[in-house]
Amino acid sequence: MSEALPAFPSQTTIHWDDQYIYRLGVAYELASALTLRAGYSYASNPVSAPGAFLTFPAYGFQTLTCGWTWQVTERWDISAMFGRSFNQSVATTVSKVDAFHAHAKENHDQYTAQLQFGWRF
Repeated sequence: MSEALPAFPSQTTIHWDDQYIYRLGVAYELASALTLRAGYSYASNPVSAPGAFLTFPAYGFQTLTCGWTWQVTERWDISAMFGRSFNQSVATTVSKVDAFHAHAKENHDQYTAQLQFGWRF
């Protein structure tokens, strides 16, 4: 017989704050058909410690990205991107969400890769 999980509170208070995101990017046309790109992004943390809900990483990051677009023909292009979000951690105090999340800590970092094929019509 399996043990029942505790019910999720119907009135969950996450304590969202305003989030500010700052981005800076550059693009350089290396050749008429090839464009290189790079960027940096900083996002502030929108969740304060008492409202942290560690089952999803809704907190700020610093991210570096780089990528390129190759214009294969007048109608077709191929783009690729690689991004790295650096380690960020959030720790809860006495959680107002539920007891399970009190005094918890989560670390999160991320690698992202994207390949895109474009067609203009």
